[in-house]
Amino acid sequence: MTSPSSDNFTYILGHGASEPPRLNAQHEGVKACFSNHLIHPSIPIPQHAKLADNATGTAIVLLDLARTRPDVFETLTGFDLTSAKFPPAAEFEGLGDGPKVELLECNVLDGFPEDRKGKYDVVLQRFLCLGLKAEDWPKAVKSLSVLPKPGGWIQLVEAQPWFVEPTDLSNPDIQLGNKWCKSACEVLGVNIAAALNLKELLAGASFTNEWTVDWPLGPYASSNPSLPPSFGETSIQILFDAFDGVVRGLHEKGLLEKGPEGLRTMKEYEGWKERVWKFLREKGGNRRLTMCIGRKQ
Repeated sequence: MTSPSSDNFTYILGHGASEPPRLNAQHEGVKACFSNHLIHPSIPIPQHAKLADNATGTAIVLLDLARTRPDVFETLTGFDLTSAKFPPAAEFEGLGDGPKVELLECNVLDGFPEDRKGKYDVVLQRFLCLGLKAEDWPKAVKSLSVLPKPGGWIQLVEAQPWFVEPTDLSNPDIQLGNKWCKSACEVLGVNIAAALNLKELLAGASFTNEWTVDWPLGPYASSNPSLPPSFGETSIQILFDAFDGVVRGLHEKGLLEKGPEGLRTMKEYEGWKERVWKFLREKGGNRRLTMCIGRKQ
């Protein structure tokens, strides 16, 4: 999702053909890390519930819920700034008598239609770290808080884009990658620490719970028996699919050269990527995901 502004801020990963497969793969990875929970287990879901998903993208969350919990939800609504990644109507034809799924273009910074306010039992939003300028976060979450019914729930999920322990943080390429993540976010004006600020961002709702999990890369995934055997390699691919998109976007905007020394050209990036991929495949690495929820008063 993107947010318009006077300086024409745009979603750095774009809306091209490579983005929907990346989003869908990311969804499966995140779901596995949270033990297959798309919704925090402490949130009670009433029968015939109505759920909204902001920045829905490919609507993969809604499609997953419609297929796995068809008897629970009455309506699943997806909002996004653009319909560019919405799936074709055929995706919904096999849902039978399951919940009604609707996809609507809407910019969270402009607010939501009046007839949608106070209508939902649960409201979700994931991964807007690269889709909102840092100063727009409070406004976006305040806008989101009008959607739940009184007593309804808001759930935010964000990733920490940098490598964390038990990754070997003494490795020079890992250090360079963390420095580059910070630099890229500063250049773009986005909030690299959104995952650490979710509790404070829950405007209009009372914070109730937070769940932080590891996103293991390479061999570290094997220590978690709940993850599929291929997860370690898949998680590295998901990571670099995102990195590739950000680097391409920075390069196209002429901003890549503003990064740290050693990661200022596409050639330097490709060399760094090859070295880090090899390191993660052999040694392993780790990132973190945070799911934060609040209840509307």
